[in-house]
Amino acid sequence: MTRFYARKGLPMMFFPLILGGITAAASPDPRLLSLVPPGAQLVAGISAPSIQEQPDNFVLMTQNNTVDMEDFFALTGADDERTIHQIVFVSATSTDGQLNEHSLLVSGHFDQLHVFKSAAEGGAAVTDYRSVPILVIQPLARERGKLHDVRWLAILDSRVLVFGTISSTRLELDRYLEHSRTDETLLRRLAHLRSKDQTWCVLSAPVKNLSLPTWRQEIYAVLAKLNPELADLAQSGNELEFGLYYGRRVEFEYELTSASTVVRRVRPDSLRQSPVEPAKSASLLPALDKAGDANTRHGVIVVSMSRYNTWLAEIRGRRIPVD
Repeated sequence: MTRFYARKGLPMMFFPLILGGITAAASPDPRLLSLVPPGAQLVAGISAPSIQEQPDNFVLMTQNNTVDMEDFFALTGADDERTIHQIVFVSATSTDGQLNEHSLLVSGHFDQLHVFKSAAEGGAAVTDYRSVPILVIQPLARERGKLHDVRWLAILDSRVLVFGTISSTRLELDRYLEHSRTDETLLRRLAHLRSKDQTWCVLSAPVKNLSLPTWRQEIYAVLAKLNPELADLAQSGNELEFGLYYGRRVEFEYELTSASTVVRRVRPDSLRQSPVEPAKSASLLPALDKAGDANTRHGVIVVSMSRYNTWLAEIRGRRIPVD
């Protein structure tokens, strides 16, 4: 079985998911991207792990996303023909302004009849939404106290699985049924990352009634262990996207959009703990518009594999307070 590692119990809104081994770089699956509702605060993607000799992987996500992933593997575990190509994690604010909406989008191959039969025998209800069969998943016993959401699971044409809160899943199913195109803002931001990046994350500042100090502190705590000055920039940023490439060294590519006063007071050579290199390969997606922006900073931090592994160990072993 594929190995997934995650630090559980961290009192964080965002925290790293550590995965063992990754496939070669692959552009984000357009079938999954087209389902992502516009305005999501966090969209992150990764190819399915398969090469166990490669280093552990990193992607930023929420605790709810982690629970969704764990339950996805449990609910589809009886499917002997299950294959996973890519996973996309989505988090968005609910009507009360909190980051409570979440979903998991997976491409691959899934035996719908087998998955639904197994889940129904375990107590899940079956319904439908706009003629799409739906599994209604109540909170599982092991996650009571940390997740209270009733979730929907749907399998689309045996090739795409959608699993998450009812509100999120309904929006994603609507986009699937209406053949919606991928949100242009998401496409544009992904186009600024390189095609060789093996994981990626697109992060937007929460709406004004979400706790901005909490969000900034969490992002700062993760990035500060890698590069403190990049973490300082991220605290004041409105948008951050990054991708990682694993070769002989690990390349952490980032693009940060923030207030002009923040960007200008950081010297071009200020990220001195790790070399910064310009992106040299093609973008993750074809660029729609790369107009320059004085408030945007883009670079690549290169670290040794030993430094990267130390960083992961520090993240795993540290509880980051957000009170």
